[in-house]
Amino acid sequence: MFENMFECLIAIAAGLFLLNKGADWFVDSCNRLALRFRISPFVIGFFGVAFATSLPEIVSTWYASFKSFSGIAVGNIVGSNIANIGLIFGLALVVSRDGIKLYKREVSGELEMLLITLISAVFLLSGRMLSRAEGAVLLSLFVLYLWMWYRREKNNKGNKKMATGANGSLFRILMVLFGGIVSVFVGAYLVVNSAKAIAEMMNVADTFIGVTLVAVGTSLPELFTTIATLRKNYTEMLFGDLIGSNIVNLLVALGGAAVIRSIPLDFCGMISAINMVIMTVVFTIMSMHRKYSRYEGVILLLLYTLFMYVAYVTG
Repeated sequence: MFENMFECLIAIAAGLFLLNKGADWFVDSCNRLALRFRISPFVIGFFGVAFATSLPEIVSTWYASFKSFSGIAVGNIVGSNIANIGLIFGLALVVSRDGIKLYKREVSGELEMLLITLISAVFLLSGRMLSRAEGAVLLSLFVLYLWMWYRREKNNKGNKKMATGANGSLFRILMVLFGGIVSVFVGAYLVVNSAKAIAEMMNVADTFIGVTLVAVGTSLPELFTTIATLRKNYTEMLFGDLIGSNIVNLLVALGGAAVIRSIPLDFCGMISAINMVIMTVVFTIMSMHRKYSRYEGVILLLLYTLFMYVAYVTG
């Protein structure tokens, strides 16, 4: 399909653009539909935060699994979660003036759920093969997560107001929704196939390409969202995006990919999974004093650089 490196890079750039724009259109349309039909703030918040920035990872990972590119599927998810914390959040801390203060209400239960998700995923991956049944377990954990989130939102609904209806034609909203879905799938096709071609040209493992090139590319929504929320000082949204998208990546993207096709795990994937655990544990430990400093941002960036080097060596 792609004859040289230049064509592959052009295809990846076009695919990433379609992935990010398509995800933006899709989520915006979901929000408008939720507002139009007076759906609860929980549903609006969920589509606006978790799936908004994780849709590219979900689609590209599922497609990679469908095409039997297991290394890219695993590498994309593990690499995206490492990039979310080490690269994106690390950069956010470095460019912030006084670091980022953390309020208890902003991460109530979320960090605990992230660690439970992480432990469950790594435990299942430790067998060197993620079966369809184990993928179903991850998806079931996501349903449990939704239920916990819904109960929490229901208990807090007294402090919130139901959103008002959205303006605009229903036909236009549905057309943008359809355009977003098509763009995401076309983008996933371009990114995954060109990444596979690059791996073959460079004679490196699929997992390495997934952990680096594909993972960073599909993490762009998190990057842009983090920059916007940091600029407006919306730390609650920032942490919701960061933690929520990592949970969605592991449970929905990886779990769904395994349900589509059992996923074998190579050595590079195992090492990258261990690096993901280390990064998440460091991120959680840093949260204990309720403030992330610029110094800690530098540590996260250095860890990210180290993990990418390890991925290159093992790939």
